[in-house]
Amino acid sequence: MKKVLVVFFVVVFVCVIGSFGFSQQQDTQPENTQTQDQDTAEYLKGFRILGEPTEAEIKDTAKQMIQPVLVEDFEVPGDWEVKMSRDYGVVSFMTRDGFPRALADIKDRNNKVLGVKVNFFKRGPAEILIRPVRQIKIPGITKKIKFWVVGRNYTHTLKIVVRDYLGSEKEVTIGKLNFSGWKLLEVNIPEFIEQENYKVSEERGLTLTGIKVVCDMNDIVPGRPFYIYFDYITAETDLFVEKFREIDDMSDLW
Repeated sequence: MKKVLVVFFVVVFVCVIGSFGFSQQQDTQPENTQTQDQDTAEYLKGFRILGEPTEAEIKDTAKQMIQPVLVEDFEVPGDWEVKMSRDYGVVSFMTRDGFPRALADIKDRNNKVLGVKVNFFKRGPAEILIRPVRQIKIPGITKKIKFWVVGRNYTHTLKIVVRDYLGSEKEVTIGKLNFSGWKLLEVNIPEFIEQENYKVSEERGLTLTGIKVVCDMNDIVPGRPFYIYFDYITAETDLFVEKFREIDDMSDLW
């Protein structure tokens, strides 16, 4: 009888110990799983930061690389020429004294503007093309172009003419000239205008080849002169590659 009791107590003891161990193992498993999930989350978080920056980080990086660049200040006479079909009128141009009030703090080095005058003979699809004598290469990848313009409340349309890095000329519309006095106009350069080939080491970016005024024939008054003035063209351009390119890199321009 004593042997039976001893065996019974041993069996009960073993069952209790086994149940406790199994329960402890079950309690431990969620902790291990939770720790593993945390490790995975930390890994993915690190990968996202290193390999795929957040939107805010991309913006910060872009701000560090995009810088304003002076393209033209019209201080030197003879650097620009103006053309127009003689079927519709006669155009004249000259460098004149003046500047926008917003640029008064730099008037000691920027006090000239380019003035254009047109005497129309008749109404028609006239276009006025203002071109630099030497085309102006803008460094880096141009994101935006800004310049000051005097309007006279006409509904003519203002455009810029640029050449992409492949040599093709493109026109980008800025807007109507239906305002009076100096106004800072700006235009974003669309992505379809190609500015680089990342597989080739060559001169990137755009070349400014002209400014165009497309006249609204309904707003042309024969015998009444049309005036427009330009000053201080700037560009917001990404200079990352230009700043960090290795000095011993080879150029593919040959």
